[in-house]
Amino acid sequence: MLEEEGTIRSFGPGEVVFSEGDEGDEMFVIDRGEVELFGRRGEADILLAKLGPEEFFGEMAVLTGAPRSATARVLGTTELRVIGREELRGLVGDPLPWRLLSDVGNRLRAVNDRLVDLATEDGVDDGVVGPVIDVARAHG
Repeated sequence: MLEEEGTIRSFGPGEVVFSEGDEGDEMFVIDRGEVELFGRRGEADILLAKLGPEEFFGEMAVLTGAPRSATARVLGTTELRVIGREELRGLVGDPLPWRLLSDVGNRLRAVNDRLVDLATEDGVDDGVVGPVIDVARAHG
């Protein structure tokens, strides 16, 4: 369904789609290429996910109205389908599903933030945090 919405925007290798902390009123579906999402704590970049065709990202800021919780950077020549907040709201329709999606987005943001924090804390056992981050990367 999302693959048929929005407009196509092309990005070159290494180009940043958005940065952590940016305001966001668009989400993206990957038509071609790859995108990596990462959080930054101090000088460390923590890879959260590596996404490919038909996967989407940027939805949390669209759903919650909060600033971007990660930076998105393309890995090669990439085409993204851009879907704005109002267009997505029209697809969802009824206000109740939108509210549920927004609440889930807020919860996911809190988990992502905590994982990035845990990954950069001194003395944290990588044997515990590493597998949790691996699961988060695999499942977005």
